[in-house]
Amino acid sequence: MKHILIILLAIQLPLHLLSQDSLETPVYTNDYLGISVRIPGKIGFLTRRVANDLTTYYVKAFDTEQEVHYICLMENNAKGSDVMVDSVILKGYLKKIKGNPGINGLQFRPLSFEGYPGQLLKFSDSSSGTALHFSVMNILRGNRNYFFTLFSPLRKMVNKHEDRFLASLQFIEPDTTGWTDHLLPQNSLPVWAPAPFEKVENDTIGNIFEESSHFSYDSVTSTNLTISKFIFPRLFWYPSDTALLRARVAESIGEGERLLSFEFTHNGPFRSAEGWIGYTHSHMNRRVRLLVNGDTLIAMVTAADMRTLKSANIKKMFENYRPAATPAASTIFTNKSGQLFNDFESSDTTVLNEVIDIAELVTYTKEDLPWLYEGLKRNWSRADLFINNYYAGALVQVHHPSTLDTLKEMYRNAGSDMVKAEILFALAGWRTAEAHRILTDLLLKGIPANDRIYDVFEVFRDSSALAAPFAQQLLPLLKDSLARPFVIQLCGQLLEEKFMQPAALGAWKGFIYKHAAGIAAAKLDESTPYWYCMAMVKLLTYMMEPGAISSLNKFLSQPSTIIKLGAAAALIRNNQPVPAAVLQKIAADSITRIILYDTLTKLKKPALFPAKYLNQVAISESELLDYISDHSSEFSSINFLKEIITDFKGSKQKFILYKLVFDIEGFPQPFLGIAGPFPVRPSALPVTGSAATGVFLGRGYAIENIDDDLKEWLMQFEE
Repeated sequence: MKHILIILLAIQLPLHLLSQDSLETPVYTNDYLGISVRIPGKIGFLTRRVANDLTTYYVKAFDTEQEVHYICLMENNAKGSDVMVDSVILKGYLKKIKGNPGINGLQFRPLSFEGYPGQLLKFSDSSSGTALHFSVMNILRGNRNYFFTLFSPLRKMVNKHEDRFLASLQFIEPDTTGWTDHLLPQNSLPVWAPAPFEKVENDTIGNIFEESSHFSYDSVTSTNLTISKFIFPRLFWYPSDTALLRARVAESIGEGERLLSFEFTHNGPFRSAEGWIGYTHSHMNRRVRLLVNGDTLIAMVTAADMRTLKSANIKKMFENYRPAATPAASTIFTNKSGQLFNDFESSDTTVLNEVIDIAELVTYTKEDLPWLYEGLKRNWSRADLFINNYYAGALVQVHHPSTLDTLKEMYRNAGSDMVKAEILFALAGWRTAEAHRILTDLLLKGIPANDRIYDVFEVFRDSSALAAPFAQQLLPLLKDSLARPFVIQLCGQLLEEKFMQPAALGAWKGFIYKHAAGIAAAKLDESTPYWYCMAMVKLLTYMMEPGAISSLNKFLSQPSTIIKLGAAAALIRNNQPVPAAVLQKIAADSITRIILYDTLTKLKKPALFPAKYLNQVAISESELLDYISDHSSEFSSINFLKEIITDFKGSKQKFILYKLVFDIEGFPQPFLGIAGPFPVRPSALPVTGSAATGVFLGRGYAIENIDDDLKEWLMQFEE
């Protein structure tokens, strides 16, 4: 039988469809498949097939009187892997069906069967020469993928019997009597499991934790049950087992997952914690149980559908597990902050590397504050390790109320600009109004000459709401060369977000205009970086008065095209004229062209864009260069190849192809650049931000292959 089995959306069928005829049909029950269903005709034996790491079980039957074939098929996921996204599995089968040229009249819709996701498919298959009519209900049940299929050369027979067949279907508990005690390496007691444990290969996570993982695979439910052991390093500690277990469960929750439940419990004499975690894109859930024995954290993890997770065998495995008869002595709940502090000065490279590895993993509490204060103010021999900054961050993590007064006192007695800057960094990271008040007072007394001060400024600006009340007080820092860029950035940010009004700048406006004139005429370099010029342009943009407009016009003479663009956009935003020659120069630059076009479009001034460059080729070239901007240092050249009109997402669209050359380790390397889609009519307004713009990396560049390369590139956007 070479006809493809397709995913069908299962529907909850009403009981009235179970006619007398269907009730007289024999019930087929298979506790390995975990199903009960009424199937007419002679039923064959359960067949097992293994291909591509997937194990398939199926039974077939044929109703000779009605000329209808029935197949119940279960496909187990590959051993050691789990279904993480339901739609990937379901759409995968649907795509496979759609790709068969013999398929006609395909209909499908999603369904839910007994709480499990699935789909119902109907189609005809003429690939063997004779048209056969199929109805397939495809259901995901944990790591098992089910297909309940009936087909016949007579469409009316499929229509007549499919509802009765599917309405009789029920999932039953599978036979899991094969569970028994199995030995687990490094475990003195046997473990209740479905099969012998196998080692998980490549399970190391570096030199911080010594890890070993083993899993037992339940071939009946296609469920992987893993037990991992993490031996904590010498310097690691946690305040308590409660804090450790709670934190580790929280850390096991990945992006797109959510904690369903959490509880502390016991595995005999061992304290344990259990969390149930739900997936966003899968009907599967994960069950995690953690316990500590000595200096080892043990994690029991399995993922399955909810009914399987609640099964008696998994419950017994999780609740009865013991790593040993009695708990081993532990050192991980003994505070080692003093030992870690001392080892930061170790001359032994091995010890120092161990400290570096473990430092970011420990959790400090208020009891550690004396060590943290000492670490912040100490003159460490290894300045390259930024140990003072580490302790500044640790103080922010503990966030004890008494620390603010202590930091203020430490600053008064600090002997170096480096320590002062780190104290200011801790205050900035505190993110409270009181901390910002203290920080403002200290900044006004003088700016420490240390590079950390730039991080202080960045953190200060993280919250406009926190920073706004102190902006006016900080304006005198415009006279300080280190602080001036920070104040310019802060005021521009606050004006843009309406946390500040231009009038608040008061008498400092003249100073700002004078300084703006200087940097507008300066060459961009380390003393006048690009970001600083743009920060000044932003500030002038939102000052909205004649002096600011005059200053912005000076930036139109800046040699940098990107600075010209920023100033031009600022003037247009303020309804001020910009010379056509300036806009022409900005548009002539293929890097800034697309930015200018997008900016004018957003400002609803597209008519200002130079007509010479208002065409699909010019816009597409700039759009492609913007796409590769992160690799501009390696970029060498771009050359137009041709335009291609092709089907894309249900309509004819135009794509423009380029040859891109990059300098990779001294050698020129060509690639196919693709821009689009664009409207077919050449005169149509270009569409920017095109969905399929990019660089084809599927194989080496060859001019004779570019049509095929485009087709392959576009396939990823059609799914």
